[in-house]
Amino acid sequence: MSTTHGRRCAGFVVRAFVLMTVADAAQVPADFGVVVEEVAAGSPAEKAGLRTGDRLLTYDGKPLVSPATLQAAVENTFGKDTVSVRLRRSGALSTFTVSQGRFRADVRPEFSSDVLSGYADGRASLQAQKKEDAISRWMAAARTAQAAGDGVGAAWLYRTVGELHERERRWEEARGAYAAAWTVLGGGSDAASQSRVLSGLGRCSRNLNDLPASDRWFRQAWQVDAAAGYEAWAATDLSELGSTASARGDLAAAEDFDGRALAIRARLAPDSLAVAASLNNLGADAEARGDLARAQDHHLRALSIRERLAPDSLEIAWNLNNLGNVAWARSELATAQDYHKRALAIRERLAPDSLDVAASFNNLAGIASMRGELGAAEESHRRALAIKERLAPDSLTLATSLNNIGGVVQERGDLDAAQSYYSRALAIRERLAPGSLAVASTLNNLGNVLRSRGDLEAAQTYHSRALAIRERLAPNSLLVAASLNNVGVIARSRGDLAAAHDYQSRSLALKERLAPDSLDVAASLTNLSSIAQDRGDLPAAQGYESRALAIRERLAPDSLFLAESLTNLGTIAESRGAFAPAQDYYGRALAIRERLAPGSLAVAESLTNLGNVARARGDLAAARDYHARSLAIHEQIAPDALAAAESLANVADLAFRERRFIDARTLFARAVTIVEAQRRQIGSADARALLLARHSDPYRGLVRTAVALDDLAAAFAISERGRARSLVELLAERPLDFRAEAPAELLALQASLDQERSAAYGGLTTTATELIKTRTSLSRLDPNDGRVPASRQSIQRLEQQMEALRGDVARIVVQQREVETRMRQASPRLAMLQYPAPLDLKQAQELLDTGTLALAYVVDDEQTYLFAVTRTDARVVRLTVGGAQLSEKTRLFRQLVARERLGNAAEAGRQLYDILVRPAQDLVDHAQRLLIIPDGPLHVLPFAAMVSRPAPALRYLIEDKPLHTVFSMTVYAETRTAARSPRPRTQPRRLLAFGDPVYTKGQPDAATPADTETASLRKRGLDLGPLPQSRQEVEAIVRLFGTSAAAKLGPQATETAAKRETRDVDILHFAVHGWIDEEIGLSSGLALSQPEAVGRVPTAEDNGLLQAWEIFERVRLNADLVVLSACQTGLGQELRGEGLIGLTRAFLYAGARSVVVSLWDVSDPATAAYMTAFYGELRKGASKDVALQRAMIAVSRNPRCRHPFFWAPFILVGDWQ
Repeated sequence: MSTTHGRRCAGFVVRAFVLMTVADAAQVPADFGVVVEEVAAGSPAEKAGLRTGDRLLTYDGKPLVSPATLQAAVENTFGKDTVSVRLRRSGALSTFTVSQGRFRADVRPEFSSDVLSGYADGRASLQAQKKEDAISRWMAAARTAQAAGDGVGAAWLYRTVGELHERERRWEEARGAYAAAWTVLGGGSDAASQSRVLSGLGRCSRNLNDLPASDRWFRQAWQVDAAAGYEAWAATDLSELGSTASARGDLAAAEDFDGRALAIRARLAPDSLAVAASLNNLGADAEARGDLARAQDHHLRALSIRERLAPDSLEIAWNLNNLGNVAWARSELATAQDYHKRALAIRERLAPDSLDVAASFNNLAGIASMRGELGAAEESHRRALAIKERLAPDSLTLATSLNNIGGVVQERGDLDAAQSYYSRALAIRERLAPGSLAVASTLNNLGNVLRSRGDLEAAQTYHSRALAIRERLAPNSLLVAASLNNVGVIARSRGDLAAAHDYQSRSLALKERLAPDSLDVAASLTNLSSIAQDRGDLPAAQGYESRALAIRERLAPDSLFLAESLTNLGTIAESRGAFAPAQDYYGRALAIRERLAPGSLAVAESLTNLGNVARARGDLAAARDYHARSLAIHEQIAPDALAAAESLANVADLAFRERRFIDARTLFARAVTIVEAQRRQIGSADARALLLARHSDPYRGLVRTAVALDDLAAAFAISERGRARSLVELLAERPLDFRAEAPAELLALQASLDQERSAAYGGLTTTATELIKTRTSLSRLDPNDGRVPASRQSIQRLEQQMEALRGDVARIVVQQREVETRMRQASPRLAMLQYPAPLDLKQAQELLDTGTLALAYVVDDEQTYLFAVTRTDARVVRLTVGGAQLSEKTRLFRQLVARERLGNAAEAGRQLYDILVRPAQDLVDHAQRLLIIPDGPLHVLPFAAMVSRPAPALRYLIEDKPLHTVFSMTVYAETRTAARSPRPRTQPRRLLAFGDPVYTKGQPDAATPADTETASLRKRGLDLGPLPQSRQEVEAIVRLFGTSAAAKLGPQATETAAKRETRDVDILHFAVHGWIDEEIGLSSGLALSQPEAVGRVPTAEDNGLLQAWEIFERVRLNADLVVLSACQTGLGQELRGEGLIGLTRAFLYAGARSVVVSLWDVSDPATAAYMTAFYGELRKGASKDVALQRAMIAVSRNPRCRHPFFWAPFILVGDWQ
């Protein structure tokens, strides 16, 4: 949420090269001087006898060659009560004495008659409120004066137009007018006019977010003023340089500039309003650094001066505003509210319904929000919005209010409304200030909304765009540190803890340099603590959080920030099982939050934490009380938020533990309703999958409760409701070809973006690989090694390249989504599409073939549920193993299998069989085949290698029954329904096989953008060595199928052929290298012949890599079977409730009824033997599951391949027939 600060209170337009001194006066033409246009009634000038039409010649002996020289003389003369003014009136010279500093007369240059006529006409238009006409006439008059050689008159008119544009906040037009004035003045000797124009250029550039230009202009103004002896103006230039440094986040520079400005002002005019302005600025600098005590001191000193010299003024209101913000930062919300209410009272009296009043409403709304009073917060924001819509419609300040209202409704859990407000703010900011820091701020907020919705890819996109803007406009600033923090939070949400730690460490480094020992530093330490907790490194987590606590206790004792550290220390203690210290930390945090923000979501968080500790200690009564109080807050403030669903699930879990199963079921169901309502608001299927994965607890709770109530049908239906929902929806959309109904320009744009995306991915992976390599090399160097500095510079350069490339990828993904959305909107059939509902138990039983036993697992935290279902029977069994224990057993078993340790692997396989299958042994014995529906860690478990009988002779499950796997019964139904009927056995199956692809031996000398990803994969360890056995494998398969089979070998095994020649085949076989991207499953793929290896130039359409995202978007099949005879093609990004996102899902979506994939890499000869046996059985008429079973058994009979390492990695996903 944006607060409204009063950092700068510079007066009206401060306008800046080359000098003129008193000695030059003798050389000034006889007609020099400035003409008095108007004298303020009762002013010292009127009392001294000045009249309209007088020509002023000197002020305190200084010649007046332009209006700016008079302003310079008045504002830079100190130590005198009165000064003399020499003038010419009706041809006669006179001298007057006036009070210094309070002249109050408007002057202009002497004009020729034609220029004067245009100026007068413009002045009349301005008085008639015809501003545009006035500007037009003055610009014409300025051009006339410039053409006649009247530089003084032309520059003054251009500058006057610039000031008028500035008052209207038309920064670009103002900058253009000032630039025209600078063109006239740049080579002249009127230092005062040059100073004012340079200052105007600096202000406009800052407001246009061109901070480097702003800094350049103000430095030039300072040089002019310092050389001319304009000390007061030089102090103002330093103050403006401080503002620009503050805007780019360079707080050290800001404080230095402001300190120098204060020193000048205190010397020239101690205890003056100018001194108060500098103190105000230094207070803002200290607040930004987190030094709240110093900030408060500066603001109080400024307030004291202003109360004496300008009592009951708008300046007083700004000081009260700033003191309110300091109290706010300290979490002294009552004090903050009092300051802001006093500021509001002054503003409503002196400037009713003004933008200053709107600023006060904005700040009061922020305080109400922190207190959890979201209704009051929204009301105050709307009052501010109403003022801005009237006074500044379609403006940047209006965008700020939209941004703030978005923050409030986001806290309420209305993510749709929040996204709408932020999008409106972004539209205004991108139009009025494209590529600005304001745009970056809104992108940041949109990223936070999308992260809350579980759309991590889109959130990453927005945060990366914000980071790119901030690095360009404010490099190495606190703003960059904030964006690095946000990108790090996304990385942590995705489970990429290494990247998250890297981003947070970079953010911390910037903060420690720019704002050491500040609250910002404490925030980064807290984030690093959370990452260490995720890694299980509790000592490191404790260390980070203890440092954060020390900072917060010093800078913001007894604050909401301190409560955050106490909360995190409680979490660490709870993770250690130290429940007493955890309860103490949580209790202290709750006490602070209840005092400072009663009834807020922060209080709800503390209550939840205390409830969890009480539950762990077995005090269910206390746990129930805490969680009920937390839920009451959530339901009052944000009843539709995902946090409310989590709170409902906590209360439901307690009801379950107390055996109040009906209550538990009701509460869990309410939580599921919230999750699904939020899920429906997300357009991206992958984002919907992520959200469901992060909020699967209510579904598992409902399963647990239904089982306890002996409601088998309900338990099964809920388990199905939480499985692979996004894949079901994708499969339902599959028949709709959005491209067929899309306009040609969208298709062209999509093709262009695809090419850009491919190139960007390539560059990103190459740079990432080089970065890893350089970091590894650095870690091996002695700290005193002379190569260390160069390595660190290389790392910094590569990191900058990574961020730029991430920004490119983010931009492309956003544009692709926009194009996809527009295509979907153009599809009338999508609007009529009804997504399939999850199958209930009866429907699932009807789907199962006779003889099939479905073993569907739901892995909960403390136990696992096995649903054993046939066409005629169904049961559910509680298995006494929870998620963490099952993950460890699965990991150990896979490790043993991969290491070829037969004895240990067999024992681990026996234990897993006893846990997962033996409880349904009677049904297994009577089944013809097993259908495995895994959950969580079971997706990567090789069920075939589990040991059903250890003695007298070792027997594996695959020897007992053929197996196939599906992600859910609903997915199984959809793939069977959507795919065409299998070809009659009397007709030959059409087979197309790819093998023996041609790879280059190394990276080509000049990699093109399209082939950089191939080079990167090599560096990451993908061995693109020759696969001679794959040619034999493919040729053997083709011989089995005779004339109905075709092969793409060597140079013909291309990505283009895989995309264009596979639509109408029955069986599609790939005997090529493959790779798995465990972080981004859709980046996984198959490596076909590299274009450069066969004499062709790589392109975005064919770089030799067929990736999962391309299969989703570009490949359509009618295949009965796809076989991926490549390493680990069955793995991918695992999402709880969704399964593996990777090649398997991609080919199912493309139209395959079944996919054979591998869970680990197997030697090329063993794979060839296995595939030959598999296809031989298919050719004999065996079903796919039986053919797979017989192939495994045949390979295991080979004495050299007995170990399951050689035969157990392959699984059949989809239909068994």
